[in-house]
Amino acid sequence: ARTVFRAGFGIFYNVVPLAYALNFAGTPFIISEPSYTNSADNPQVVFPRVFPTTGTGGPSTVGIPTAQNPDYRTPYSLQYNFTIEHEQWNTGFRLSYIGTGMRKAPWGYNYNSPVPDNRPFIEKPRPYGDYPDITYVTNGAGHQYNGLTAAATRQMAGGLYLQGSWTWARDIYDEDYNWDFEGDQYIAENPFDRARDIGPAKDIPTHRFNVNWIYQLPFGRGRHWASHASRVENLLVGGWEVSGVFTTQTGQFLTPLWTGPDPVGIAYTDGDPADVTIRPDILGNPNFAKGRQTTDQWFDTAAFAQPPTGRFGTSGRGTVIGPGVNVWHVGFHKDFFFNETMRLRWEMTAVNFFNHPNWDNPGMDITDSSSFGVIQSAGGATSGSTGDRATARQFRMGLRFQF
Repeated sequence: ARTVFRAGFGIFYNVVPLAYALNFAGTPFIISEPSYTNSADNPQVVFPRVFPTTGTGGPSTVGIPTAQNPDYRTPYSLQYNFTIEHEQWNTGFRLSYIGTGMRKAPWGYNYNSPVPDNRPFIEKPRPYGDYPDITYVTNGAGHQYNGLTAAATRQMAGGLYLQGSWTWARDIYDEDYNWDFEGDQYIAENPFDRARDIGPAKDIPTHRFNVNWIYQLPFGRGRHWASHASRVENLLVGGWEVSGVFTTQTGQFLTPLWTGPDPVGIAYTDGDPADVTIRPDILGNPNFAKGRQTTDQWFDTAAFAQPPTGRFGTSGRGTVIGPGVNVWHVGFHKDFFFNETMRLRWEMTAVNFFNHPNWDNPGMDITDSSSFGVIQSAGGATSGSTGDRATARQFRMGLRFQF
């Protein structure tokens, strides 16, 4: 049959214990607390009080173990796909839809947070006023991936092998446990509004195209030209190959940040507002049209502003599209055949053959005017997309004797 239909569906459960899945530090059920000398004449620590009175803020240096919903359900993932394959012109063509839906994933928030408004932290009640932040984990997070892939593969025929694919995808999710690594910092925001952390996955590009090939040049014995060459002539003109890999993809979904005094009064403090890093207000589409983007200003920095006192910023996650990837890796190969069992293979490979610049992501904190919107280095935003971060052009040469 030249045409094949395939489909699959599965439900997969997370069998890793929650504490390990979330990388909790320390030993469960142990409270890390500072040293304290209780006064004999006027003791502050008297059961059932286990911490000294330190004002409305509570004991900031006490580390409390993460709390978990006693009715926590095991997360599971729905995975499904549908594929059509067809053979034509000695080439296999494939069109696939792939979907993944995560359900009941762990979601954590500060259970002991006051409500966000324009009042200072120290003036607002909390569920447990004598304690600092209490991280509580329950079900509620998840993600939804949808991807369409078109691929073609031509097996070696007429001296040419060719394989290529294009993927159009989007992954919408709120990260498990509300972690978002923008500079390795925890930027979960409103614990009363989980929807604020729903957005496109940073590392899933909208479009990705990849092609790789091997082409045996048609010269020398057994090839189209110079097929009757002598042994000496064949050593010169025969056995040449060219190979390569080309990858291009759209950029990552980047999240703008603002750093300053807590405008909504939910970050722990025992006095002045704590400094926080949250998302700013968004005033318009920040993404420039292709051709306007420069390393000095990759996006419209005027599209963001400081959030006002009393509410969070209006910007969502992943509102800025970072620089994409465009890289060619090329190889040249030559086989010197001495007899049926002995040959010498010379090869030269080039990484980023055309020396195309692939930029790192721009700065995303609007309070750092020197780097906001500015790309400060090359090398690519991710190592996984190009093999070795698409650095400047590099050559490697080698010889191999086979017998």
